[in-house]
Amino acid sequence: MRCLFPLIFAFIFSPILLAQNLVDPLLAPDKEKQEKWVDSVYNSLSLREKIGQLFMVQAFSDKGTDHTNEIARHVTYNKVGGIIYSNGGPIRQAKLNNQLQALSKVPLLIGMDA
Repeated sequence: MRCLFPLIFAFIFSPILLAQNLVDPLLAPDKEKQEKWVDSVYNSLSLREKIGQLFMVQAFSDKGTDHTNEIARHVTYNKVGGIIYSNGGPIRQAKLNNQLQALSKVPLLIGMDA
């Protein structure tokens, strides 16, 4: 009987869910303008920068200046696409994040190992 419940639920509610005009929350109000911006940024990148966009670097906001400089070098020289934060407090992470975003040509994707 427990196996039938998900099937019955899906059978009853799937037409309702599919019939709704669901809006993609990641799309800007002007989809064409959004796509034009993304394409213009992507087309402005060199091959090295495009490859760098595939990588995320682990950052620790509770380590010293040497670590911060190393991460900044990855952002400026290797053109990494993102940062994943581990350890450290939210205020230090926000300050480091603002510093790294200012160094990056393309907005960084931010992740957390929380």
